[in-house]
Amino acid sequence: LTGGNLETPCAIWTAGTLVSSSVLTNQAPAVTEFVAGGIRKLMVVYPNTSNVLQNQTLTVTSSGGSGTWSAPASIGTTTVAGAPSAVYDSAAARIEVYAPSGGLLKRWSFNTATGVWDIAAVTQTWDSGSGGGNVSAAAGVGLTMGYNKESDGVTRQRIFALIPRGATVDMQLGRRTSTANVWTHLSAAPNAFGVKTDARPGLAYRPFDNTNVQLGRFWMLVKDITQSGDTPAVLISQGDDDTAAATTRKLRAWKASLSHTPFDHHRGAASLVYDPAKDTNVRGVMGDTANEILFQPIADGAINAQFKDQNDYAMLVRNLACSFNASKCRTCTALNSNGTCATWSPP
Repeated sequence: LTGGNLETPCAIWTAGTLVSSSVLTNQAPAVTEFVAGGIRKLMVVYPNTSNVLQNQTLTVTSSGGSGTWSAPASIGTTTVAGAPSAVYDSAAARIEVYAPSGGLLKRWSFNTATGVWDIAAVTQTWDSGSGGGNVSAAAGVGLTMGYNKESDGVTRQRIFALIPRGATVDMQLGRRTSTANVWTHLSAAPNAFGVKTDARPGLAYRPFDNTNVQLGRFWMLVKDITQSGDTPAVLISQGDDDTAAATTRKLRAWKASLSHTPFDHHRGAASLVYDPAKDTNVRGVMGDTANEILFQPIADGAINAQFKDQNDYAMLVRNLACSFNASKCRTCTALNSNGTCATWSPP
């Protein structure tokens, strides 16, 4: 979500067929790239007409080739009630899929080395520090790989999920722990973002600098049902503070964008993606009331600064002009005890 014409799509697609429409529902699919046997592939996961998850894989063996799609294959027998989400965990060599079923968040996992779905429809739970119990999910979840400093002071790559919860459809940001199928809260409280949604939100982690991916922030693209017309909302988190003296380890402070996209009547699921191997752009996609898919870049106006958990507002105000002229950027060189900036360069 950076630089671009707000009035025109940023991609043009040619017609093509994945599968017969007879096996598809109106739920948005989940899509992720992965590597198996040294070959890059693409997997699509979607509910069929019986609301059971199916998957297909695209394999391209030659540069510029159109590739070959595998036949649709069911993933277990559990029915879902919302759009699935998928992410490729390269370290574990797994594709992790999450979807709501019976009001609970469940996990399916594909072993890319063996080509087998060896984990299916496992209910997710909160850790004791987050109150325990099952993770409720009123809709599909935003899903991404990202980084965050944990309570022991170590920054690790984990799976993060933005979860619309229960009947109140407020959103909770969670981080998967080292224990299988167990999550911990990151946002301070339900509806800490001031946005409610009944559709899968988009979630992406964007580092401030691709050479140091452990420092960054999270982006969200959400169907905001608290606004008239179900306006699409873009939200961003403050950054993860990596300093030893940081008093806050969790991403508790969130900032909503100052404006919405110019497209009202957002319907259904949204997706966000950021690939540091490609460029520095966050890209989003969502559906509208005309059953169209919109790819729209949004100028973020964000500066390349390592924001902290404590106080970003002064940095944003001082660097507003930086979004238009790089020579106007300022750097905070010293902090007050309360996390505000004491001195600036240039002053």
